Amino acid sequence: MSLSEFLTFSQQCPICGESLNLYMQWINFTCFKATLLEPNLYQFDPFLRNNMVLQQVEDDDYMLLKNNGDTIETQMSSSKILQEAKKYHIYFFYLCNPLGFQKKKYGDYQINLYKGCYYRDSAIMEFQRNEDQDNKSWKLTYLDKDHKHLSNKCESFSFKRTLNNIERVYMLDLNYDQKVTTIWHYSVTEEEKKIESFEPKIFEKKMPLLKNRPRLGLEDRDKLIDRFDSWIIMS
Repeated sequence: MSLSEFLTFSQQCPICGESLNLYMQWINFTCFKATLLEPNLYQFDPFLRNNMVLQQVEDDDYMLLKNNGDTIETQMSSSKILQEAKKYHIYFFYLCNPLGFQKKKYGDYQINLYKGCYYRDSAIMEFQRNEDQDNKSWKLTYLDKDHKHLSNKCESFSFKRTLNNIERVYMLDLNYDQKVTTIWHYSVTEEEKKIESFEPKIFEKKMPLLKNRPRLGLEDRDKLIDRFDSWIIMS
């Protein structure tokens, strides 16, 4: 199952080397944060709620997920949260820095990749009846059957280079579903950073998905940034 591959793909940020944080999002409802209880066993507890939804999960509600490699087992803390789980589409994501979460006044949140450093998500799933078992339990299934072999849906990276007191910010998104690469770039001075309303001019370039996942170690990053700069100049 590709969710198993998603979970084990990497637990370290390819940009800074810090441990990644795992989350589960019930779309338009609640975001849960995972705690690793033992190898391949995760407990997902409520983390961020959508303030536009009246029905909420309780603080002590949780979901257990066991990654068996070829199968995924889930267990809810109560029948109530199981009934809620059946209503929503679900995806999982890793984020490097939790400061990347930005709460919205209305709704739930958005991800600030500049602060988040690295983001990776799974394809969308839902709970369906497991007709193969006598007790007709519920199992996570991909909403789009073509995604069952897709380990990662998207990967997004943020990295910076500072020259002459100017911070040059580069963001790279690899969309494995749409097979599209997107690059964003902008520059900001220390003075501009202090202006709360400042909005940098952002360069954006889309191209076919890179054939090879870029090397992002410190020894390779300058070469990658030079490559990006060449694309920016050519555009």
